[in-house]
Amino acid sequence: ALEGSLGFGVVFAQQLLAFGLLGVEDIGIQIEEPFAVLPLKKICTKISLEAQVVRRNSESLGTMPLLLMTPITPMSFAAGTESQGQV
Repeated sequence: ALEGSLGFGVVFAQQLLAFGLLGVEDIGIQIEEPFAVLPLKKICTKISLEAQVVRRNSESLGTMPLLLMTPITPMSFAAGTESQGQV
């Protein structure tokens, strides 16, 4: 129906419309799950390792660490099983 009145330009119009609709759908998916693309486990592991290095260095210098805590693994932190006496 549209091809008769618009010619082959309708093919390009359909492609442009499909591209726009797929873009809107992708934006909706990113809004629903904004952290799906972030490597959160890797980031938490890096933070945990760096905190342990800081703690070991402060203990080897004989100074009191800023936070007295047991090492927290990324999985225990995510599950909320850290001890209650921490700051």
